[in-house]
Amino acid sequence: MPPLSNSNYFGYILINIRQQKYLTLKAILSLKYPLHPSRGTNSFMKYRYIIRIAAGIILIMATVFIHNAIAIYQFSQQNQTRVADCAIVAGAGVSGKTPSPVFQARLDHAIWLYQQHIVRALVLTGGYGAGATVSDAAIARQYVLEKGIPAKAIFIEERSTVTRENIRYAKQILRQQQWRTALLVSDPLHMLRLKTIAQDNGIDSRSSPTRSTRYKSWWAQTRFLLRETFYYSGYRLLRYMPVQNNSITP
Repeated sequence: MPPLSNSNYFGYILINIRQQKYLTLKAILSLKYPLHPSRGTNSFMKYRYIIRIAAGIILIMATVFIHNAIAIYQFSQQNQTRVADCAIVAGAGVSGKTPSPVFQARLDHAIWLYQQHIVRALVLTGGYGAGATVSDAAIARQYVLEKGIPAKAIFIEERSTVTRENIRYAKQILRQQQWRTALLVSDPLHMLRLKTIAQDNGIDSRSSPTRSTRYKSWWAQTRFLLRETFYYSGYRLLRYMPVQNNSITP
């Protein structure tokens, strides 16, 4: 049989699918068809090879994503609270002059840790939002002051805008105060990324997730888990890049 032109190549396949029971879709994908090599065939093989590579990459990425999501969920169930020098509270934004509900939950947990004499100081993190004249950490400081925490036990860092910077600048406070241990305070699903970043920065830390979370509904928790998995995967991939060049690991 003479070689087929590009114009009737797929027509030939369709005809053979109808006429020959052995010419299945599997045979086509594996190039097991009764055709002589032609320009059209080579083009088809090239694109099929590219598709297979792309499918393999997508499969690997999906596997890693699912693995990380499971790890994040499992770690969120752990509570490593124990006596430490301080509690590092991850920032979570403000509304006007008031910490956001999520931030309040984290601050309330840190206040409880101090009142129970589990930690002897609070390190509050959070820089300036767009157009803000007061930092998130300063607003958080006022919040815990009003809850009865003495000023001498409150330390703030006002430069951070992402989680990596929360930990980086908090570490400077720990070094200045000669503290060696810290509890990390945040929402349960945020803890694995926070703990990983702290470990990479050489901080001897334990996770102390909030006892309650504002992400209560199934849908809210699912969205939080998906978002956190994306950021955690991005951090694992780009963890040694400078923060300013790493836009997918807040």
